[in-house]
Amino acid sequence: MSRELVSGVIEQDDILPKELRFISNFEDEARKKLHPTSFSFITCGADDQITLNNNVWAFKKYTIHPRYFVNTYGVDVSTTLFDGRKIQSPIGIAPTCCHAIVHKNAELETVKG
Repeated sequence: MSRELVSGVIEQDDILPKELRFISNFEDEARKKLHPTSFSFITCGADDQITLNNNVWAFKKYTIHPRYFVNTYGVDVSTTLFDGRKIQSPIGIAPTCCHAIVHKNAELETVKG
């Protein structure tokens, strides 16, 4: 059962397991759970890894600054796509392949979430 603060915000402890509180921890957990070949395929870039390194550098330029003690009840995070369709969340899944290297049900498991 989740504990709520006076402001109605659910404590972070109740949302994510301790080992998955930071983005960097997801890679550590994946390393523990995936076959070494699968993990290597997912985490490595092609050839000399220039694009991979550029992507890592680009994301390091940004910082997420959480706003604490702000009432988020009823916040609308939906967005409109280029073709005019509205989606409920601005988060999507990029086109990828080879899902079967991490789960026997492959892309079907990704769709399920």
